[in-house]
Amino acid sequence: MNLKLVAITIFAALFWNAASADLKRIQRTEALRIAQAAAESKGYKAADLSAPRIQSYTEAQDVIWEVKWDLKLGVRRTFSVLVHSATKHADVYPLGFFLYAWRPGNFKIDAPQEIMPFVESNSTPIELESNDFNGDGRSDYLLVVEDDAGRRALLILIRQSTGTLILAGRNEKIIECSACGGTEPDAFDGIDARYKSFVIYNSSGDATSHLSHSYSFRYSKRDETWELVAVDEDGARYTPPTDFGLIKFDEFDGNYLGRGTR
Repeated sequence: MNLKLVAITIFAALFWNAASADLKRIQRTEALRIAQAAAESKGYKAADLSAPRIQSYTEAQDVIWEVKWDLKLGVRRTFSVLVHSATKHADVYPLGFFLYAWRPGNFKIDAPQEIMPFVESNSTPIELESNDFNGDGRSDYLLVVEDDAGRRALLILIRQSTGTLILAGRNEKIIECSACGGTEPDAFDGIDARYKSFVIYNSSGDATSHLSHSYSFRYSKRDETWELVAVDEDGARYTPPTDFGLIKFDEFDGNYLGRGTR
């Protein structure tokens, strides 16, 4: 074995890894700068924002950076900026709201009129999140509605090329009802809306214990739907194909272990 060749190979590998890490760091810094500039252009002031949360997705020849901020207000509001490394183009997605403001006695928040055709007469919108949920470059919505009996449904509203919204998915079992949290005030803890994916948080408990769990879904271009990709329950993580098979968003009923097409 040529020890000199081995040494050169190891050095080259270390140099390449370091260079790649440095390149990604530079890309991350530049993406954050572009996102901040885009946010400011929409009127969001740095002093009103939380620390940014940033993550990346690799698609074909592009790296897409997603930057999210919370606004420092009395009700949780978040918005996202997607930055495409290939073109340096940034898309700002509207604020997501907990819409408890629609209930009597709470704050008044104006939701986009375009979502109202999807809200039934006996229902109230309680959360609205926006992002590009199917990777087509257009702004979509996740909408949570609650009926008069406290039952909740999660709707996926996808924007067409014409600008109109269509209902692309509905699930009436994934969001806990208003009285399902035990002694806690509410079992539903919100949604983290991400590029082509989202995470739903629920919890329950009493005076002696607190249980939390989340369901992560990601869009499949092949199947043209959102599929369960992870479940987290109090520190334990369950993922396919080991713990469950293919479970589509519309079909999910809260049961997953050993379920789904394999």
